[in-house]
Amino acid sequence: MVTFQSLRSEKEILEKLYRDELDTVLNLQELLYDHVIPDMVSELGIDERGQRNLEEWAADIPSIFRVLKRHKFVASFALENMRQIMFDRLHPYSRPRIEPTPFLRCLPLTSVDPFGRPVIIVKPKELQFSSPQLPFILRTCMEGLRVRFQQLNSKRDVKEPPVLQYIALLDMEGTTFVSPGWMEVISTFMQQVLPSFPGMLAAVFVLNYTWSFSGAWNFAKRLLPQRALSRVFFPSHEELLDYLTPECVPSDFGGLLPPSAQLEDLVGTLLKDSDAARPEGYADADAGCSRKCVCTPFDLQTTGPSGPAAEDCPSRPTPQHSPYYGYPVLHDTPGPIPTLRHGRRRKRDLLRTLASLFWARWHRHLLAALAAVAFIAILRMSRRTRLLFGVRGNTATLQTKLRRLIESSPGH
Repeated sequence: MVTFQSLRSEKEILEKLYRDELDTVLNLQELLYDHVIPDMVSELGIDERGQRNLEEWAADIPSIFRVLKRHKFVASFALENMRQIMFDRLHPYSRPRIEPTPFLRCLPLTSVDPFGRPVIIVKPKELQFSSPQLPFILRTCMEGLRVRFQQLNSKRDVKEPPVLQYIALLDMEGTTFVSPGWMEVISTFMQQVLPSFPGMLAAVFVLNYTWSFSGAWNFAKRLLPQRALSRVFFPSHEELLDYLTPECVPSDFGGLLPPSAQLEDLVGTLLKDSDAARPEGYADADAGCSRKCVCTPFDLQTTGPSGPAAEDCPSRPTPQHSPYYGYPVLHDTPGPIPTLRHGRRRKRDLLRTLASLFWARWHRHLLAALAAVAFIAILRMSRRTRLLFGVRGNTATLQTKLRRLIESSPGH
């Protein structure tokens, strides 16, 4: 009952936000169609197929809303993030040479939770932790889930709140946090995948977990924000069936659906069709992954075209035209537009760059001023030293004269 009330409250808040911000979402969609996409096509030389890919994403109103919500409904920040997301869809990622194992299964779209949200099953045990194509695999999963949202919402009126989130059943059977590659998976997902697919998860039901997972979770929950913790549940099989009903749960979890191994393999389904499996511009495995480098516009300005930055950054924007001037950027494609290294504009990065620019512009003046101050301080110290010795010398002379005067007086 607590799970039901918590998820219902979250859904009501989300639907109210959607209704309140729908006009802003539609205005942003219009800006994407009228300005952002044409500018990207002109600037990057995108062909017609790539343009259709960008327009397909811009037509996804729920995705625009989720990005806007992520930026607390600040339209300028959200628009910048949307441009970055569409640019990421043109990035070359290495396609797997072998078919990945089916670690993500999708329940039928008719099997939903009490609030109409579809359900997915994630089995980390089946994930190839050491796969060099991990970013491609994770992006393919999230893109497939986004497309399923479009299918589910295709017949809904735009004014009515769509289905925005999934319910995830995380099956931890045979998996522990000490499994090799866990940190790589989490880091890759958080840094390279999640920024392009925000807000798609309503809740996570952790199943078949072991004592080692419980210990790791007790430590991790001290670091996670309360909002994230409120979306993680550890139900028993009876509580799971009480929330989802047996008709919406696979038989290996106590439900009436076929076993999870017989459900749709989302990644495998998408990889059967090259166009459906990867956005426009994705490269084959033989093409290899693009080189990456991290630098700031200040680095590019000071090293020059023949410096280290030129060797490591194959696509250096000039500082004057960088959309992220003053922040560390990541160059992982030969295109002219960089990406933010940390996924957002951090104040400390800007302050660091401004301090570097200030020092580059004024360091000679500052050094000269410091030298002058030091010289004046030395002069004053030497003068005080001379005066001090002079006073001491005069005092000794007066004492000597006074002693002689006393000794020569008639009383002595």
